[in-house]
Order: sequence, then C-alpha cells, then structure tokens
Amino acid sequence: MTTVTSTRTPPDSPGSRYRRLFARPGVTALVLYGLVARLPSGMNVLAVMLVVTASGRSYALAGAASAACAVGAGVSGPLRGRLVDRRGATRVLVTAAVAQGAAMAALLVTAVAGLPAPVLLGATFAVGALLPPVAPIMRTLWDRLLEDDEEAKSAAFAWETVILDLVYILGPGLLAALAGTLPPEACLGLSALCTVTGCLGLATRPAVRSLTPSPSGPLHWAGALRVPAVRRRLPVAFLATGSLAAVEVAALRFADGHGTAADTGWLLAVLSVGSATGGLLYGAVRLPGAVSVQLAAALVLLTASWTAAALLTGQLALYAVFAAGGVLLGPTMTMQFTEVARAAPRSVTTESFAWLNSLGQAGSSAAAAGAGVLVAGGTAAPGFALAAAMTALAAVLAFGVRPRQGAAVPTS
Repeated sequence: MTTVTSTRTPPDSPGSRYRRLFARPGVTALVLYGLVARLPSGMNVLAVMLVVTASGRSYALAGAASAACAVGAGVSGPLRGRLVDRRGATRVLVTAAVAQGAAMAALLVTAVAGLPAPVLLGATFAVGALLPPVAPIMRTLWDRLLEDDEEAKSAAFAWETVILDLVYILGPGLLAALAGTLPPEACLGLSALCTVTGCLGLATRPAVRSLTPSPSGPLHWAGALRVPAVRRRLPVAFLATGSLAAVEVAALRFADGHGTAADTGWLLAVLSVGSATGGLLYGAVRLPGAVSVQLAAALVLLTASWTAAALLTGQLALYAVFAAGGVLLGPTMTMQFTEVARAAPRSVTTESFAWLNSLGQAGSSAAAAGAGVLVAGGTAAPGFALAAAMTALAAVLAFGVRPRQGAAVPTS
C-alpha cells in the first residue's frame, strides 16, 4: 500500500510565520526597498503644501494642490495596476519612477516661476497620477512568491498593513523634522529620491522581475471589474477604509473641544500603534473560520468601538477606545488583502489590488467631507456615528461575500 505524505503546512507557533517569511532569500531587501519606495505616499501631500506656500501662494491653493495630488493617485491607480499585469512590474516601476521624478521637477518650476493656478494644479495632479504602483505590486508579489505557504503569505499581508502605518507616520514625520532646516524644494527632492531609489532597487530584485504578464487572451476593457468576486469586495473597502477618515475628522473635533487640536496627533498615534500591533498579531496566528467571516466579525467590533466613541465624553476613555479600535484596523486591512488575492485571477491581480486602494481612497474622501459637515455643529459624536454606520454596512456586505477562488476573466 502506498503512503501519501501531505504537503500541507503544519500549524504554527506564534512568530514562526514571520521567521519563515524573512528566512526566504531576498525578502528583507524587498521589504526595505518597498518601504523606501512608498514613503512618498506619506510625504507628497505635505511636500506639495510646503513648496506651494513657499512660493508665496495661499494656503487655500496649497490645500487644493495637495487634493489634486491625492485625486491623481486615486483615479490613475487601477490603470497603473493594469499596466503591471499587461507589461510586467519591472518596466512599470522604472518608467513610473522616472516619470514622477520629472513631474516633481515640473511642479518646482511651475511654483517658482509663478505660473497660473490651473497649471500648478495640473502639475500636482501629474505627481499623484504618476505615483509608482508599489503597494499593489508588493501584494501581488507576496501572493505569487508565497503561494506554496499560506501561513507565510498571511504574515506577509499583515506586514503590508504595518508598512502602511509606517509610511504615514515616518513620511510626514521625516519631512516635518527636515522642514525647519531644508528649503521646501529639498523636501520635495527627498520625496523624489525615495521614489527613484526604492523603485529602481525593487526593479533589480529577481522576484520582481519574475512578475511578468500572465498569458491570456484579449481582456475586456473593464479588466478586473469584470470579475464578480472582485467587484463584490470593493464596496467593503470603500466603507471600511473610508470610515477611518471620518474617525480622524471626529478626533480633531473632539480634541479641539476637550483640549487642543494638537491632541489629535496623540489620538491618531494611538490608533496607528494599535493598527500595527493588531496587524502583526493577526499575521502570527491562525484564526478559525473563513476570512470573510473573520472580516465581518472585525467590522462588527469596529462598529462597537466607534459607537462607544460617539457616546463618550472623557478624553482618557477615548484613548482606550482608539487603542482597541486600532488593534482591529490592522487585521481588517490584512483580511481585505487576503480576500482580493483569493478572488482575483492571475491576469488581473495587480489591478485588483489597485482597485482596492482606489476605492479606499474614494471612501476616505467621501467620509472626510461628510464628517466635516456633521461635526460643524460643535460635537464629534456625529462624525464617530458616521464611521460606525459605515463599518456596520461593511460588515453586512463582508458577511454576504462567500469565500471563492479567482475565476476566469471574461474576455468580451
């Protein structure tokens, strides 16, 4: 009788997933280059504002320029992801890094020369639109590189959540520290240097060069949106990620009413630390049940957190709620990455991750605008209530999405 030996990975002890992940050749370099390449995502908004205001323009125009940069990144994201799927990661990384560096140089010339506001806004839109699609590439990379080890892949997706927190803490923090000693032009130059260094470093990695287009027939113009399993997950990203912007606006209003607006930074720091901690813990352990059910449960708990925040009046209690909510944010993001990786066919994987990013950015913009109107009445409670409503609806939608592997992409 022939004995069949299972190749299934045995259950892990806490931390062993990360050890297996980083023990793989080249992973440490991928993580470091990926971090450097993504720092501009957290730096560009502040860098653009510094350059515009230093040229003698108003803060209103600086804010509009920063918004144009963010809009450019959001609307072009799926297209950049599709280019990776069609042309390969290396070519897109190198081209986008050079193109965005040129766009930043054009922005500097536009600001210094005092060209009209529409030209300035066009230049900042280009800076965002040409942002290299590093985050979608990294998630596709982990999906392919670790397809033989689901536990290590879970750890890699969790690490991606930690990287997000680091990018939006280290990036602005680094610029803020240098802004007092360096001219604004040098701050924007630093962002460009990070883009070029990180992207070119990634482009030289064998694992990234292996991300070549998947052989397939002609694809429909809608790309990843033609895949029902991908489409069903995008509203969850809009609501779940967007709710965080409502929380941030409400936190600002709460801090302004109970202390000073500067306290907002501490509240958001607690949220970020909690998110990184929760992401690391989620990646280290195996939870029972389907990921879609885990995601729905995490969103229900987030709803409870933001509902509690809407009812609280004390500052210390809000810190505790933010710490608890933060611990849930990291796993929530990681679960969404996992769900999309399982739903998307190989031929549109990067584009699917890019759509996840873009829908999250769209949700953030909508939630920030809505919360701003709601808290104008003088209290933070309506802003937190909006966040709770968004996560509650996201939980319902997440629970309704049954686990499915990626299906074929319709070609017509």
